[in-house]
Amino acid sequence: MTLRISRVLALGLLALVTLGVLAVPAGAQTLDDIRDRDRRVAVGNVLVEEGEDIEGAVVAIDGNATVRGTARSGVLVISGDAQISGRVIGDVVVIDGNARVTGRVSEDLIVLEGRAIVRDGATVRGDVRSTKSPTVERGAEVGGDVETIDTTGLFTAFGIRFLGLFWLAVTVSTAVLGLIFVLLFPRTAQTTARTASGSLGKSIGVGLLVAILLPIVAVLAMATVVGLPFGLGLLGALGVLHAMAYVAGALWFGRLMVKEPKSAIGAFFAGWGILRVLALIPGIGVLVWIATTVIGVGALTIAAWRAGRRQLEPPPERPEPAVPPASDTPPATDDASTEPTTSAPAAPTEAPAKKAAPAKKATASKATKSTKKST
Repeated sequence: MTLRISRVLALGLLALVTLGVLAVPAGAQTLDDIRDRDRRVAVGNVLVEEGEDIEGAVVAIDGNATVRGTARSGVLVISGDAQISGRVIGDVVVIDGNARVTGRVSEDLIVLEGRAIVRDGATVRGDVRSTKSPTVERGAEVGGDVETIDTTGLFTAFGIRFLGLFWLAVTVSTAVLGLIFVLLFPRTAQTTARTASGSLGKSIGVGLLVAILLPIVAVLAMATVVGLPFGLGLLGALGVLHAMAYVAGALWFGRLMVKEPKSAIGAFFAGWGILRVLALIPGIGVLVWIATTVIGVGALTIAAWRAGRRQLEPPPERPEPAVPPASDTPPATDDASTEPTTSAPAAPTEAPAKKAAPAKKATASKATKSTKKST
């Protein structure tokens, strides 16, 4: 039966959270100060007196926890011993210390790097486990199993489970990302795969250069206040770049088996499936991941560079349309077409307007003469 690590982690998290608010050195905290609280958390010894009923957790860091009353949310001790002569509703977890129970524990008693001791007349409703062989005296009542914890096997099992979950997460995420890459950007995907196939050596060299230089540039940028945002952004972009590079490398690997013009989706999943199986092999899986990512980074960089260079080239010049040669002889015109041109020239139209002013002046002078004669 495996150790229920979730409860240990929960109590440990509770200790870290409450320490920032309530934990002070034991010498600076009196019993009267903590008696009215709904929990007992301290760096040093913690005491729950007989008749006290504590609703919250009882946590002791670098000290002993003594429970003579009632603790309703479990007990956690780090670098110290636990003395339970009262009642604990919940788990009792001790890390780097021993636990002695002469009272009652409603759930498990777990001791890491120490020994669990259940005295005559004590009751533990759950399991009793410790890294050192637990001691259960005759007359003690234990409702669960009494076992010695194999820490090596425990952490090995935990590591295997973590790696399994990590492999599953990477497998699902790269499958979704690859499908989006091939469906939404088919031309870019095909160009990248062709670049890796046609220039494999160059893709490896460029991929190594980019994979080494970008982290160095990000770290150097973060050394200055001005470049800190750029460095942080670049480090964040590296994760996206590596994921896209792995997808591009999987497509290239699949194209080695599923040739064009067959479906790019089928080629991607063929390469992706083989790579995900190889990732399960210890040692080889890491090397395959690195090689695929380096090739993908190089192919993406080269393809992007070539695409940018093509856009900067000027468009080809178009040939001008041919113009027929002009004739030396003027085109023939008939009399009807020439008459409107000679009858209404542009220049003479302004002459009458200029001569109108003298006519008016002459008329005015005659009127003046006639007026003088009449007078």
